[in-house]
Amino acid sequence: VTRLKSIEEGQLNQELLEVEGAGELADLGHSANALQTTLYEIMTVLSLGAEDMTQQSEELSQSSSEVKAGSEQVAITMQELSIGTENQAHSASQLSANMEAFNHKFMDVSETTEKVTVYSEDVLTLSGKGKELMNSSSQQMEKINEIVQDATVKMTELDKGTKEITKLVDIIQNVSKQTNLLALNAAIEAARAGEHGRGFAVVAEEVRKLSEQVAVSVKEITLFVENINHEANDVSASLQEGFREAEAGLVGIKETNLTFDEITHSLQSVVEHINGVSTSLNDLTETGKEMNHSISEIASVSEESAAGVEETSAASQQINSTMEEVAVNAGQIAKLAENLGEIVQKFQLYP
Repeated sequence: VTRLKSIEEGQLNQELLEVEGAGELADLGHSANALQTTLYEIMTVLSLGAEDMTQQSEELSQSSSEVKAGSEQVAITMQELSIGTENQAHSASQLSANMEAFNHKFMDVSETTEKVTVYSEDVLTLSGKGKELMNSSSQQMEKINEIVQDATVKMTELDKGTKEITKLVDIIQNVSKQTNLLALNAAIEAARAGEHGRGFAVVAEEVRKLSEQVAVSVKEITLFVENINHEANDVSASLQEGFREAEAGLVGIKETNLTFDEITHSLQSVVEHINGVSTSLNDLTETGKEMNHSISEIASVSEESAAGVEETSAASQQINSTMEEVAVNAGQIAKLAENLGEIVQKFQLYP
């Protein structure tokens, strides 16, 4: 009974009872020893468990605090990262739109360059035709120059011929004058001879008439030759002027032909440069398309990253909330461990 009273008071550190014999008292002694042993074992386990629970609850509370602080920092970082990724996605989308507009402008420039190439090739073709026409005109001008030069030479010869005719007409005119004087002298001598010179007088009269007719014809011929000579001089002057103009025209055509050669050469160079620029623009257009595709992918990835960051931020907030609950539970466990410790302390387990 005394031992049961001690057990009731929590004194479990006493030596077990020495039980001898049999009977109700012996059974009661064995039961008291068994009760003391069982309670001792239970209280020992509870004491160790309370200590362990206290330690674990403290560690859990500390860990939950650390996790909560970390999750809060992660949430803040995720929020900042979310803003950054949203800005990045917006910038990437804006850059993609700008690249799209840039590609359209590049395509417009490329199309314009192709049109300029076609126009330049057309101008080059027309320049070639113009050069052919200038070559033909040059050949025609050379023929005209030869014809005018030949006509000038012939007119010079004609002028010489008219001058020779004028000389001959002068000689004939002088002969006519002398013949007329001789006819007059013969008529005078025939008049002096009287009847014997009458026949001679008739001949002298006919010679005088013929001489007068020759004189009239010579005057007409002289006038005609003078007109021819005057016209020949005018024609010769015109031919000389035409010859000079033909030579000047031929020089101008040759210079124009050289200019056409330079224009053709320049146009060929321009066409080659434009073709090179067109090729470069096509390459840049393809590069721009690839860049636009890459930027679109970056924008898509940025949007996905922003969504992932938002999900991570939400998960961090959820973790933070969970850690708060864990901290509360840890506090409750610590409280239970404290209560359990207080109960265990009522029992004396060690001497």
